[in-house]
Amino acid sequence: MKHNDSVEKFIKENARPYDADTDTYEKLPYDKPVEAGKNTPIYNAHSYHTKVPYQGIIPFIEHYTAPGDLILDPFCGSGMTGVASLLCTSGPRKVILNDLSPAAVHIARNYCTPCDVQQLTKEFERIKKAVKEEFDWLYGTEHVDSETGEAIPATIQYMIWSDVYACRPKKRDAHKHPISPDGCGGEIVFWDVAVDHESSQVKESFVCPHCGETWRKMELNLLRSVPVKTNYTYKVPNKGKKTSKKPKMQREERPVSESELQRLKEIEEREIPYWYPTTPMSKSSEMYIRCALHLRNIERACDFYTKRNLWALARLWEESLKSKFSSQLTFVLTSILLRTARITRYNFGRRGNGIITGTLYISSFPVENNILWIFEKKFVDCLPALEIGQKDTCYTSSFHAGHLKGLSDCAVDYIFTDPPFGSNIFYSDCSFLWESWLGKFTDDTKEAVWNKSRKPEEGGKTLDGYKNLMAESFREMYRVLKPNRWATVVFSNSDDSVWESIQDTAYQAGFVIYGGKEFDKVQRSFKGLRGEKGTEKVISKDVLLNLHKPNIPLVRSKELTRIDDVEGFILQQIKEHLQY
Repeated sequence: MKHNDSVEKFIKENARPYDADTDTYEKLPYDKPVEAGKNTPIYNAHSYHTKVPYQGIIPFIEHYTAPGDLILDPFCGSGMTGVASLLCTSGPRKVILNDLSPAAVHIARNYCTPCDVQQLTKEFERIKKAVKEEFDWLYGTEHVDSETGEAIPATIQYMIWSDVYACRPKKRDAHKHPISPDGCGGEIVFWDVAVDHESSQVKESFVCPHCGETWRKMELNLLRSVPVKTNYTYKVPNKGKKTSKKPKMQREERPVSESELQRLKEIEEREIPYWYPTTPMSKSSEMYIRCALHLRNIERACDFYTKRNLWALARLWEESLKSKFSSQLTFVLTSILLRTARITRYNFGRRGNGIITGTLYISSFPVENNILWIFEKKFVDCLPALEIGQKDTCYTSSFHAGHLKGLSDCAVDYIFTDPPFGSNIFYSDCSFLWESWLGKFTDDTKEAVWNKSRKPEEGGKTLDGYKNLMAESFREMYRVLKPNRWATVVFSNSDDSVWESIQDTAYQAGFVIYGGKEFDKVQRSFKGLRGEKGTEKVISKDVLLNLHKPNIPLVRSKELTRIDDVEGFILQQIKEHLQY
């Protein structure tokens, strides 16, 4: 199904009309425990702020539906429900994937759209050749042989940058400290004074190398960021006898060289000859406030990148848009947009450098990755995901889940969804970089979130605002679902009041709520780990709610008696269901 075809046409060609007189559907709620890890090639092809592993969705689809049935995910995110519907062992299902975020729809559509990966690979190789000379200039460096002093051409893989602070006068009691130094105003490179390079630990306090004053970084003014260390590769020359073997690639690290600093200066002095996004970031947005981006002079999308990486991304983006595989190539590029931005942080030898998901936080030690190196690796990683799509099985749309345009009443056989839960993640903020490059943005007036930092007069939403949007979404889910069918909602939240809101809105929409077993994603997110350690009120394992649409609508004459304890609620609902 082409993206510009109507959802009405997709439903007409793929959905089985509901007939109350002949309908014989009967299913009990799925209540088996689910465990599904995240480390699969398809799952990891493209990141997203939250993702349910598709392997864990497949059992629900196979329990509640038959091959050819129509499934809906109104909060589809990266499209894992679509992937699961394609990979069911009993046969593929039809699926409608919807999300308010254009970035999410871009990711989901590419996961589920057929692609000739052999022709795509040829196009990728063409682009690599087209940009080689320019990228050799951008990321070229040299290795000096310790024995011969010979300068050997090398390629920067990544460069570590460091915050630089200004030593400043401290406020002192003149009677108690009449002679103590008050800060010299000198520049302090954080990497040099705060990092214990033997233990790879960052000290909480450090000493100014100019005046000896002791500081914490929060006490000082941030000036800028400078490169401090280069990780690079080079070909080891074959010494001695002639050999047909290819030279071995060697990786090294050393402090940034003068020639590298000079190259950065040249890049800064030139104009980037390609388009790149200059979209301004709202200074009232949740992530702008929480991540204190004003301290780093972040005002536009392009400010999240070093000049060199912005140049490289802009060139690859232009080459991709010219290609007949532009959708797939920009899928690969959006998959690296975060890892090539300044939000990528150095992890001091631990498991790779990376970002903190669900945020736009820039650390004191950002990493500038070689764009082409990351692009090449990610292209290979994306191929398994780009070859699973099947023709005429998936329709994607970008609407508010409370107003699914064109989706008729009683058209859908099953719903599986992972909606936003309160203040856990602010999706439109975190999708800002993706959507800036794509040129399409989330309508955040309809985003179901509960703002803690953004004020209502600045567009922020209260708990009631979040609840109203979720109420609209559950009413729409109820409307489009066939009678006697099921919707599965994956729940993960950090606040009991949000849990109550979900119960209320699902109940008032007309659903009968049954609990299910926990959904264990095995690998914990950053927030999940904090929840397990007790440092943040977050459920470390997701909870499943099975929502049933009865044949005869129930009268909702009173409020739902809420249950605060999630696990207790599930146990009670299962018990009541078994008794019934």
